[in-house]
Amino acid sequence: MIKEERRTVAYHEAGHAVAGWFLEHAEPLLKVTIVPRGTAALGFAQYLPNENLLLTKEQLLDMTCMTLGGRASEEVTSLVFVYKLYIYEVMSICLYV
Repeated sequence: MIKEERRTVAYHEAGHAVAGWFLEHAEPLLKVTIVPRGTAALGFAQYLPNENLLLTKEQLLDMTCMTLGGRASEEVTSLVFVYKLYIYEVMSICLYV
């Protein structure tokens, strides 16, 4: 796995972990890894299983938000990267003017 992929996987898994940490009704985080396990998963976040078989609306919404947290963190970091490139471009143009 190349450096850029590892960074993306790290941000993705951190997004799951951070979202789960701040959501009241999400299952508690047990372990996060960015070490590839097999061919399908580049990393994973493992949570303590909930013993309740029936979930409330709040639990379902928090689990959905936690699941989407990985992708959202990828988007935020890619926007930050694009913004940094834009700033470097503007600075280099200003230096030559």
